[in-house]
This record gives sequence, structure tokens and C-alpha cells, in this order.
Amino acid sequence: MAYTQKQKENILNLINTGNAPQDTITNFETRLQSEGEQLVQDASGQYTIQTIGSTPPPLVVPSTDPYYQIMVLLKDIVENQKGKGGVDADAVKGIIKDYLNDEKVHRNDLGKDVIDFIDATRPYEIKFPEMETRRGKTIFPEPITSLILSDLLAQNNVYLYGGAGTGKSFIAEKIGEELLNCKVYTLPCNQYTSPLDLIGGQTIEGYMEGIVTRAYGNLDVPSDKDGALLLLDEMPKLDPNTAGVLNDMLAKIKRGAPITNGRQQEIKKGKKVYVMATGNILLNREDPAYSGNTKQDLSLQDRFAGSCYEFIIELYSEKASMMGFLFIWNYLTKLRFLIMDKRYDNFAFVSRRLVESLRDTQAFYMAQKKRVPTEGMKEFPAKTVIQAMESFFDLFLPEQIVALKAESNYDAWKLQAIQAMNRPEDQEFVDTLEEVKESDKLAETYMNIQLNKYKYLKPQG
Repeated sequence: MAYTQKQKENILNLINTGNAPQDTITNFETRLQSEGEQLVQDASGQYTIQTIGSTPPPLVVPSTDPYYQIMVLLKDIVENQKGKGGVDADAVKGIIKDYLNDEKVHRNDLGKDVIDFIDATRPYEIKFPEMETRRGKTIFPEPITSLILSDLLAQNNVYLYGGAGTGKSFIAEKIGEELLNCKVYTLPCNQYTSPLDLIGGQTIEGYMEGIVTRAYGNLDVPSDKDGALLLLDEMPKLDPNTAGVLNDMLAKIKRGAPITNGRQQEIKKGKKVYVMATGNILLNREDPAYSGNTKQDLSLQDRFAGSCYEFIIELYSEKASMMGFLFIWNYLTKLRFLIMDKRYDNFAFVSRRLVESLRDTQAFYMAQKKRVPTEGMKEFPAKTVIQAMESFFDLFLPEQIVALKAESNYDAWKLQAIQAMNRPEDQEFVDTLEEVKESDKLAETYMNIQLNKYKYLKPQG
């Protein structure tokens, strides 16, 4: 005799409480199969009844839970490969890279069934990060970080140049703080920076030591730090007089010789001192897009000879910060390189700040949708990512806007954005498998283009 619908619901509820005897579950499964149905367990551990051969409903994946996110993506890979001669090893490896290596979760955070699942589907050795979870830590771009560290530890001065918003200053400071355990002394350079800012001088509040002398002498480095990193941010903006003083000081710093402060006192080298500088262009060049820069003397550039690097757009770390918002990252990545190819970047460009701004705009929009209006107050409509993109496009000339929107398939992306803005609450920050695959392909493609352009990023040149 077949079960009534009510009987099925009662037995299913009992099973989902975890109190059902195994015999009851076995008998229930046998009876269901005879009726063309089966028990199916979803990602949260709950059982449902489905018709055999039917397509299961999409799993609800908590966006904040990497355990379920990984499990769903891995199951999708397995399902897609059924009857095709085995699991796609590269696809599994990509999931591990995105959700484990890029600070999402440590191996120890995973349940035993997920680890067993991974072990059963890999024909190769996957190296999990043998360290504590890296949440809250910087994801450093490679291979350029290794080059920078090698130079600094060899006491070479490093100069990073590239477009605004690519993360030069941020990465430089984090290398000093996290990798070298140094106190970072950052000097924001501009046309008003004077020699007194470098070596110290008298102010209305009394004598103030210069930033270069403080860093070189480790004068106020805390005891728990190993030394100092001097960061000359936007160095091409220095006027020639100040740049000349800096040039002389850098020559003495390289030799480890004492330097003289504003009181004509000798400052000896402290425990450890490293020097980095950033700018938008090479020091002896001019660019109309950066009119605030001053063409510097070749002798200043020579202080960084052999260690001048154009700061490439490190896509893997940027992508890792956009998990849950890959529909934004995928579009902006294609648009970024389209703008560069058309040489429109003297009008505007896709910076990391723009990428993160759209991410935060989408997050606020989704949060605002769930707000309950305060009594007597009117809630304002939150800005959308489409409005943000229209504001960005307005930075270009009219004919450029038409070309960029057409070649980047902007209308199709708007439809994708609208779908993302209308996702159900429990899936609002869940990337689709298609979005994950596209992001992997984009990162690999454009990273290879950049790596092939800059020979210094490869050991063999």
C-alpha cells in the first residue's frame, strides 16, 4: 500500500530531527523507490523527497559559509563530468585555489566529508596552506612581491610605478608591516614637500625631526619591530630642489654612512632600513595624464636602477577580494583591458578602487532592501551598480562611451546586474559556477598577457 502524502511528511520530519531509527529510514527509502521516488540530502543536511530521474532544485548555499560553498561547487563539477571519463582535475584544483589558498578557509576548517570528497576526486597532490587561517591578512601579488623582497633584503632601493589605483602604496606598506615587520614611514610627496620634511627643522611647535632621518636612525621604532621602511609616495611630484637633497641622502643610505639632520647632527643607521618609492611614471619621463609630476634628474632614477617595476594589475588577489561579487569583477576586468587597448586611459581607467566601490555599492543595495522603515521615516532608495557604472562612463568622451559600451557588451551585463540585485536573500552573495569559471579564465588570460609583456617578472627574462 502506497504512503499518503501526510504519512510521507511525518516520516520525513522524523528523519530530519535525527531521531529516526535506521530501520525506519531503510524501509522508507525502499518504499519510496518502489513508488519512483527517493530521499535526497541537501547541503545543510536536510532530507527531501524527489522523483527519481528529476533534476534536483538548486542548493541553497549560505554565502558566509565556505564549507557549503566548496561542497556545492565540487558536486557541480562531479555532476557535469558524469559519463565523460572522470572528474576534471583542473576544475577541482581551481576551487581549492580560490577558496583555500586565497585566505577563504583553512583545511582544518573543513568537515571530514569535504576533505574525503576532495581526496577521492583528485589524481594529483593538492598542497593546502600549512598555516593559520589568513583572514584579515593581505593577499600579496606574485611574482612581483618576491622581486621586491629580494631587492629590499639585498639593500636595493625599489621604485614601483603605474596608474593610480593599482595598489602600489598599499602593497608597499603591507610588505613593510607584515613581511618585514617594520615600522613604515610614509612621506606623501608633492610640490610643497621641502627639505625640512626630509631632514627636520624648526616649526612653531619647536624642532621636528625629518621623516628620512627618523626612519634611517630608527629613532622611534617600537621594540617589537625589526627596523624601518621609508616609503616615498608619489616621488615624481617632488620639486627639483627637494629631489636633490633626497638624492644625496639616498646615496649615503646605500653606503650606510651617517646622514645629517636639520640640527646638523649626525644620524647613524639603525637596526634595519629599507627604501621604497612609488609614482605614476618613470622618474625621468613626462605624461600629460599626470601633469603634477616633475621630470626628475637621471641621477635620482639611478638610485633605483635595476629595481624599477611597473606595478602590474595582480588579478588573482583582486579576484579573491571579490568572491560573491564575481559578476562585477568579470565585467570590470574585461572593460579595464579594453580601455587600455583603446588608449582611453588618459580619461579614466578601471582601478582597484572602482572595483571595490562597485562591490560595496552592491552590498549596501542588498542590505538596504532588507531594512524595515523606521516609523515616521522614509527610507531612501539605495544606489545601484548600474548607476555607478553610468557615472564612470560619463568620464569619457561621448564617442568613447558608445564604443566601450558596445564592445564590452554592457547591455548584457546590465541584465546580469539586475538578476544579481533580485537574488533571494539566502543566495544574494553566491557566485554561480559559470561566474567562477569565467573569472578563472579571465585571470589566467590577462595575467599571462601581462607576464609576457614584462620580462623582469620571469627568472629567465
